[in-house]
Amino acid sequence: QLQPSTEGIGCGQCDACTLLKAETHPDYHLLSLAADSQVISIDSVRALRDKLQTTAQQQGGKVCVISPADKLNENSASALLKMLEEPPSGTFFVLVADKPQYVLPTIRSRCLPVQFQLPATDELAQFLATFGKSQQTVNRCIQQSRGFPEIAIDLLGSPVGHSDNESSSQAE
Repeated sequence: QLQPSTEGIGCGQCDACTLLKAETHPDYHLLSLAADSQVISIDSVRALRDKLQTTAQQQGGKVCVISPADKLNENSASALLKMLEEPPSGTFFVLVADKPQYVLPTIRSRCLPVQFQLPATDELAQFLATFGKSQQTVNRCIQQSRGFPEIAIDLLGSPVGHSDNESSSQAE
């Protein structure tokens, strides 16, 4: 049973949280780009369809995240549309797209759009500080990422995310 914290995030300790963290939750499915591909293939959508035909193994339903949904080609988008028109029982789809205008209008019409705003710079800085980098490095990553958290996190792990002092201390 899920035990969310008062902040509305997972507890990190229950079975569901443990399975999600290990990326082995049987009722969570992620459809994304293959490492060597620019689009989500129809074969990937078909494989997802086959996985979703089973009943949920844990309490509740199944969740399928499709990201980036704007990278579905015409054939894979058509296959997804069929699933959205007749979704497997108890299945929730979350489509994530940087450019929703590239998602087929027939798919968009079956979705409830939710737009997320970028966090305030001070909130992002506070969050990035938890990665143990200097304030100067955090500020540089925020500036270069234009405030996008995922890009800023990636930059923290790259050579851009290391100040001269941090690089030399890591090398010792």
